[in-house]
Order: sequence, then structure tokens, then C-alpha cells
Amino acid sequence: AGLRFPVEALVTSFTPNDIIRQIANGHTIFNLTNVLVQAPFSKIHIKIVNTIVKGEDKEMGMSLKYLDKRMIQTSSVANVQIKKEIDRMFSIASNNIVLANDALVNKKFELVDTILQNEKTLNFLADEITAFIVELNRTDISEEHRNNNDIYIYTLNDIERVGDHLKNIAEASLISNENNIEFSDMAKEELNYIFSLCAENLKNAQIAYEKFDIEIAREVVNLEEVIDDLEEDYKTTHIQRLSDGSCEVKSGVMFLDVISNLERISDHSSKIAYYIIDNKIIKDSIA
Repeated sequence: AGLRFPVEALVTSFTPNDIIRQIANGHTIFNLTNVLVQAPFSKIHIKIVNTIVKGEDKEMGMSLKYLDKRMIQTSSVANVQIKKEIDRMFSIASNNIVLANDALVNKKFELVDTILQNEKTLNFLADEITAFIVELNRTDISEEHRNNNDIYIYTLNDIERVGDHLKNIAEASLISNENNIEFSDMAKEELNYIFSLCAENLKNAQIAYEKFDIEIAREVVNLEEVIDDLEEDYKTTHIQRLSDGSCEVKSGVMFLDVISNLERISDHSSKIAYYIIDNKIIKDSIA
């Protein structure tokens, strides 16, 4: 009650003859006061949530590991936890690159089930995180948080597409098993190399995302151009092998399809890098 009258007098003094405006001003003062009071404790809030919501204790799979609907009311905490969920998506996709390489080139077809399950998990996480962000954006959040949320949605969509391309490769490995398709030693060497570059680029995209590092993001863009050129070189040499009969038609067609999927994976890594670069440019220009 002691605070009521000074605040009431302050609000009334702004617009003494406009009750509607007094109510609006009172609401604004309340929100500003709330932000000023909570701002110094935002880092403490995040630490508390990180302690309470221990992702390691939650079951992996078809569930959110770090997000909870109750976080909607605290955008600073929600943004940290969203970032962790997307980081988890990066790790799942990166693991699937390694598994897909092993399944296709080394004929470890038993890995396909894991790849397909991981891909379903990526789809689930993309849908759930997007739904959470959409709900968060309906609250009164800062422009910076809203901008971050845009980047998060773009990023998780690209990771989900990486999962789709790896699913294609996993299914190709099953077809190779069913039809006794064999790759030449040269084709295997080329596949292993382009797989490794794509894995490296996605990992660097993850690091750029985690650290919001513009220099690492530029490295991703540069490596994507290398992978583009490599795909073209591999296409040319493989078509030559098809022409001179040193490679079977079925394996040749599959090889071209696989490296096309890998190049698309690298494209998505590059897109993620550009989100970081473009956002940095916007922030730097404002500063």
C-alpha cells in the first residue's frame, strides 16, 4: 500500500485527464520495473534451470531433453535451452554421417536401423522445438531474442534436411546389399573422402553456431565450395569409369546419387554458416 500512492501519483501526473492512457502507462511502468528487477538475476535463473533440468538424466529419443513449457515465461532461459536442443540435433546428424559412411562403404548394414531411428528423432525435435519457439515468439520478448529465434528455426530446418539426405544414403546402402552392388576401390576412396569433408563441415557449422563465431562460419562456406568442386570432379571421373567399363552401371548410378546427397548436406551446413555471418553483420552495423 505504501508504494501504491507514489506510483499512482506518478502515473496520473503524465496524463491527468486520460484514464485509458493512465492504465496503459501503469502497465508499461510495471513491465519496465519487472525487467529491471529480473535482469541482474537472469544468469542466476539460467544456472538454476541448468541444475534442475539436467538433460543427461532424461531419456534420449522422442522427447525434448532441455525444454519445458514453463520456460516460456522467461525468454533468457528459454533461448539458452533452445540452443542446447538444436545442439543436440547437430550431434545426432553428425553421428548419422559417420554411420551412413560405415553402412554404405564398409557394408555395415545393421547400422541402417539406427540411422533411420535417428532421422525420426531429428524430425520430432524439429517439430517440437519449432512449436516451442512459435509459442515463445507470442510473448513480450526482446528484438534480440526474436532475431535469435529466427536463426534457430532456420538452423533446425537445415539440420532436419541433413537427416533426410542421410536417410537417402542409408536406404541406398540397403539397395546395394539387396542387389549385390559393389563399388570399386577408387569409388570407395572417393566416397570416404567426401563423407569426411561433409562430416567436418557440419561439425564446424555446429561450432560456429555454438560460439556464434563468424570466422569459423566463413571456413564452412569455403569448405562447401571445395566440396562442390569435388562433386563435379568425381562425377566426371566416374562417368569416365562407366564409359571404359571399369565400373558397373548400377554402382555408378548409386555413386552419383550418394555424392549428390552429400553435396546437398554440405549446402545445408553452408546455409547455417550464412545465418551466423548475416546476423553478425546486422549486429555489427547496429553497433
